Amino acid sequence: EQLGVTLGIRDFSRLAGRTDARSGVLRLLKRALRRGRGGAVAERIRVAEEAIPPVLSHAASFARDLERLLPAGAQPARIARDRDLAGVSPHALDQLLASIGSLVRALESLGETVDREGRAALKPEGLEARDELRARALAWAEMERSLRSVIGLEEKGSAFYLDRDDRGTPRLNRRPVRVGSALRQTLFLLCDRVLLTSATLRAGSEFGPLLEALGFGPREVRAEALPSPFPLEEQVFCAVQDGLEPNDPGYPERLSELIVDLATSLRRNTLVLLTSYQMMDQVAERCGPPLKRAGIRLLRQLPGEAAAPLAEAFRAGEGTVLLGAASFWEGVDFPGTALEVLLIARLPFPVPTDPLMEARSELLVAEGGDPFRDLALPEAVLRFRQGIGRLIRTAGDRGAVIVADPRLTRASYGRVFAAELPRRPLVTASRAELSERVRRWFSREEAACHA
Repeated sequence: EQLGVTLGIRDFSRLAGRTDARSGVLRLLKRALRRGRGGAVAERIRVAEEAIPPVLSHAASFARDLERLLPAGAQPARIARDRDLAGVSPHALDQLLASIGSLVRALESLGETVDREGRAALKPEGLEARDELRARALAWAEMERSLRSVIGLEEKGSAFYLDRDDRGTPRLNRRPVRVGSALRQTLFLLCDRVLLTSATLRAGSEFGPLLEALGFGPREVRAEALPSPFPLEEQVFCAVQDGLEPNDPGYPERLSELIVDLATSLRRNTLVLLTSYQMMDQVAERCGPPLKRAGIRLLRQLPGEAAAPLAEAFRAGEGTVLLGAASFWEGVDFPGTALEVLLIARLPFPVPTDPLMEARSELLVAEGGDPFRDLALPEAVLRFRQGIGRLIRTAGDRGAVIVADPRLTRASYGRVFAAELPRRPLVTASRAELSERVRRWFSREEAACHA
């Protein structure tokens, strides 16, 4: 994602906010004008300020035209290379490109005037803002280049697609199908040595998928897996609920019943990791009322919602249930009693119709590979390991990992996921047995701690 481009009205608005006279660099310059001596700079600020609203107006018009390619409720859509995006919105696109160009020229002219007038026109803080002004001009110029690149569907080795931002507005995206060559040129070749460390660098016991993604051959690196410093087999109880598979129509109801059983019998902070907001809606609707009647708080992540505020509320809770997706699979810490029960709703395979996954799969097939074996499975295993990593953050943590996807024990590939669990799991189709076994395990652990 960091090597790609996303262009939507929010991206234009964000950069405008860093540029304009209300909260951006133009505000800094305007406040630093010397009274009666900064007329030329003030005029250039006015011209630059007036060049911003047309950009936002034409960006909004362009987004509305893109609605025809991505109707409301539609999934992200890949853009074929023979698609004429310019023809979808010829007027708005032309006006958007022209207005960005005018803004870039206005900012560059302002910068030249600031350099020329210098201390005679500006207080010291205004002169200090010159670098920021240049950065904004370069950012808008890069925005224009990126827009032309995406519209022209240039750059071989890239996938182009449409999706929506967290407010539902269409946006254009460009992502490299493979990042190895770009990372090699921009990072690895610039350093004498590079050390990569993480608990999730391997898929199963192999570093191969990571090395291939980074563009390295097995002889170019030294890879080593170190044991965990924690006695995870003692710290974690593992279980798999047998029964309906995630694609069964009755699965959301069964998952909701499991969540309610665990939450009401254990009264411990429970994180439920899901892979789609659609299933989250179904689960929240079903388990919300019984949890409320039991006095248990239910938190849920909305599409596009940042993890940090929800995570903070979850840490502060007692016996709280949090339904999380996306960002809750990685990068959040819940040490101690902040998280004691982790429920993984389904094995986290990437969506096969995701535009970038489609492009990567097509490339693998062209090279004689197997998209499931070489791409989907390794990524799912890494994601699964990341999810499990939310539970144990310190040597004193204790908790239960429950996988509600029976494919872990039924499917031929299930053993790869099972190998990521700290211990052999209990497998049962009985919710009552599962809840009771988890409750007894916590009771024994607490008794051992007090002994």
